[in-house]
Amino acid sequence: MLSTMVDPFDSLERAVSARVSLRPADADLLRLSFQRVDVARRGYYLRPGETCSRIGFLAAGCLAASESNGRGEVTVHIFIEDSFVADYYSYLTVTPSVQSIRAIEDSALLVADRQAIDRLYDAVPSWERLGRLIAEEVYMCAHVRTASLMHDSAEDRYAKFVNDRPELVARLPQHVVASYIGVTPETLSRIRGRSKQ
Repeated sequence: MLSTMVDPFDSLERAVSARVSLRPADADLLRLSFQRVDVARRGYYLRPGETCSRIGFLAAGCLAASESNGRGEVTVHIFIEDSFVADYYSYLTVTPSVQSIRAIEDSALLVADRQAIDRLYDAVPSWERLGRLIAEEVYMCAHVRTASLMHDSAEDRYAKFVNDRPELVARLPQHVVASYIGVTPETLSRIRGRSKQ
């Protein structure tokens, strides 16, 4: 799968250009700043206790961020192609992460460490705007998910997930979907059974 994908740097350039304008020299600098990292299915991009010191761009595959709540792992974010990947709280505060970010599928990322990101901020005028736009995207996603967990029934959360992210229904294991919408796998099975009737 990963060997036949389009050039990940082309994907990165397209994703950045969709958000901000890039000069030709900026695109060259992107290629110099990011390195390819492959993460095998079930492998870790970030382990709990590590400080997140890099930002990744997911060119192919799927990753899930989760946190332990004392009773098990809770999926807090799902990354798919063209996502920027990090535990942003750990990255911004330079503190150990409470999250793990693991590959649901074999995944290919382009990764830049903190020093490379800082050089981009200094050298590429639109990079500051890109950082703000990504922060807004992360905040909106977290807000929508938190509001849904607080106000929607389990059935409504599942229906919204299927409606908003249909491409993930077949890609994610049932326990990841259940964790993301805040139910047990058994409850999700019952909800899915009722939705097919």
